[in-house]
Amino acid sequence: VKHIVRYRAAFFSALAIIAGGGMYVASILSPYREYWNVARGISLPSFLSASPIIQAFFVPLGATFHVTTGSVFLDVVVLPLLLLAAFGVMRLARYAWGLGMRTGIILGIANILLGIFLGVSFLVFYERTFYFVGIMIAIAAALGIQWIKLRLEKKRILFSTVLVAFLFTLFFGYFTPPQGTYLYYLVHDEDLAAVAWLNAHRAEFKGMAVLADEGTGTLITPFTRLPSKISLLTSQNISALINAEDVTILGEKDCSKKEKSMIRLGTQILYAHMPQECPFLKALYESPHVFLYLYSRQSVHASSTDVLQYKERT
Repeated sequence: VKHIVRYRAAFFSALAIIAGGGMYVASILSPYREYWNVARGISLPSFLSASPIIQAFFVPLGATFHVTTGSVFLDVVVLPLLLLAAFGVMRLARYAWGLGMRTGIILGIANILLGIFLGVSFLVFYERTFYFVGIMIAIAAALGIQWIKLRLEKKRILFSTVLVAFLFTLFFGYFTPPQGTYLYYLVHDEDLAAVAWLNAHRAEFKGMAVLADEGTGTLITPFTRLPSKISLLTSQNISALINAEDVTILGEKDCSKKEKSMIRLGTQILYAHMPQECPFLKALYESPHVFLYLYSRQSVHASSTDVLQYKERT
């Protein structure tokens, strides 16, 4: 027995040391710390908001772009669905994967509450919490219907009435989204034509990186095999910071700042949805709403005739 106790004590001590070391390294290397430089609207006590551990693992919502709030989530995931999910949680205990589902729901709801009451989130993009929790709530709600059915199995009329009432309430207003909800398009036909043009001429631009916005930028590499840099996001999402450097490259009016950003990001082609009037940008392709430019330090902005001639040559 003593050996078992010593073994367990040594195991948990080693685990604690590894966890502590990991948290220490994360507090130094975590990209989340960048967000706290522009943090605002946080309800955390000052000793917590200044903690390197808190800054390493949580993001202040006031420093990031997010389009969903707790109130909107409750408008979409209505009370009947939450009630069905509550019944479904009871069924989760019967399944081996139930523990993971319950843990996910609890952690997701905890992150939502952190955002509502403290203004921080475990995820950079706060709305993704609602997506993850919504999926798990839907599965739990399906189990909730099964739970009700088992208890009303001999009362089919009552079960059918309850089920119809739940479904009617759940889908009532389904085709009337909450205020502020809208559909948007990442790309349009003109974007597809511009990307097709890039693909047709990719041999000439081999090794060049394209700078574009967050919508079109995700299409460029898959369709053209040219590397792309997105002006709103980076691999660590540092540029998702509000007013962060490089966020508004395409809308930047100061040409010197625009050039520095392109050099810093290592891009040679600029993909924009508005004209870019800078002397170091040579027009490659133009349509009413899409403009492609080549970075050239000695060039001047090409005229429309130059653009047509270039397109004919290539």
